[in-house]
Amino acid sequence: MSIKRFPKQLLAEAVPLRNMLLESDAPVLGPERGKRNEPKNIVLTLSKLSEIKQVPIKDLEDITERNAIKVFNL
Repeated sequence: MSIKRFPKQLLAEAVPLRNMLLESDAPVLGPERGKRNEPKNIVLTLSKLSEIKQVPIKDLEDITERNAIKVFNL
């Protein structure tokens, strides 16, 4: 039985980690249809991306933090 993958998941598979940032401000892209997204849901994004990329959550946190520092010149 094949597992259905959604377009966003396919995109996450294709984009290299060095090009990824995580964000939590998209109010309509929450985990539940019809419910407003909240910044606390970034943990759910991190968890799913970790699963998709087969990278430990801590490593993914570090990678995306370094990417943000680079992109935003922090």
